[in-house]
Amino acid sequence: MIKRIKVKPGSFKNEFYIDENENWVVKLKAKPIDGVANEQLIEYLAAIFKSRKSSITIEKGHTSQYKTINIDEDTAMLNERINQLQRERNSIK
Repeated sequence: MIKRIKVKPGSFKNEFYIDENENWVVKLKAKPIDGVANEQLIEYLAAIFKSRKSSITIEKGHTSQYKTINIDEDTAMLNERINQLQRERNSIK
């Protein structure tokens, strides 16, 4: 699955959500210094999607807050996990 996402480094906590325009947004605690935020992005996405870090790559946008990522996992499994994350987030609100 290839997806364009917006990353907000330097946030209060790590968080994944889908905004009102169906865009993926990832907030990260890490600062965008020396690729640390990119590393944390891959680690965080691997954790929330329950996949290997090696299955997630940043294709474009290494120095931008807008990135194109590739998650080399089953699309149906990823979509189910995204739906689950959205339900969890909505139940907290």
